[in-house]
Amino acid sequence: MGEIMESATAGEPCLVLEGGTRASGVIKHGTEGRPLISVITVVYDGESDLDATLQSSIGQTYPNIEILVIDGGSTDRTVEVIRRFDRSIDYWVSERDNGIYDAMNKGLARATGDWVIFMNGGDQFHSSAVIQALHDRGAFSRYDLVYGDCEMVCANGYKRILRSRRVENLWKGIVCSHQSLFAKRSLFKDNPFDNSGGITRDASKRETGNRRQLFESEFQFALKCYVEKRSFGRVPIVISRVAAGGTSHPERVAIAFSLYNVVKKFKPSLKTILYHWFNIGWQAAKLSVRAVLFASVTDALIKAKGYIYTVMTKQR
Repeated sequence: MGEIMESATAGEPCLVLEGGTRASGVIKHGTEGRPLISVITVVYDGESDLDATLQSSIGQTYPNIEILVIDGGSTDRTVEVIRRFDRSIDYWVSERDNGIYDAMNKGLARATGDWVIFMNGGDQFHSSAVIQALHDRGAFSRYDLVYGDCEMVCANGYKRILRSRRVENLWKGIVCSHQSLFAKRSLFKDNPFDNSGGITRDASKRETGNRRQLFESEFQFALKCYVEKRSFGRVPIVISRVAAGGTSHPERVAIAFSLYNVVKKFKPSLKTILYHWFNIGWQAAKLSVRAVLFASVTDALIKAKGYIYTVMTKQR
């Protein structure tokens, strides 16, 4: 079904499409021995990757899962892909949003599970038995947040395992990928993702928005939970599979500042502040050295090219 609504951001009419099994009155609930797991997928123009993501979620052997898909008003055939899985998706919506974290908050508002994980367009569970394995280990009954490892897949097909780190090291930075983190939905009640300052309101530019702000919001949620003494369970299994994405050196400097901003707010101490000052300086130094080397090599190549051209001209 679809309806015309007025865009809150642009003041222009926009189409809102919704679907899923909830429309037929199918409502899932968790039980004491089998909590309901909400798998939220945020996507925009992801027709090429979404099929594999949804197959991965639907194929989980754990029997009590609800799947939600939040699309930012895609202009490609993403909605067609979603409609193919309509009978397996509990709720989906396609409409313009204010960026990726606005979409994630929207997914949280519509989720009813005891636990939440974000498996966004292009991400996958590492195997069909991941959630069942965590349940069998008693992870969902013992902790407030559960996390594990992640498999990174490069464009050339090369794969490597990104190991999670001890939660005691969280003040240094993220200890796992967000695709490998389960959290109790109740934790998000007072900790929604920060969608302010620098995040693009245009869904078509969501991936080119302020990446520093995006990273900072995720880290802030995790560190705040740690400071509030929420219990973290680190499980030695590979939970997710994601495409490896390169981070430029300027972005690494920006991310270092983001880490510092969050730590300064939630876990300030001489030790943590000095550590992040050093990290900012180290990342900036690497950026400077790289720039100097690039300029030197470029200059040398230009001179070499001129020399070769001169020699070849004389030979003629």
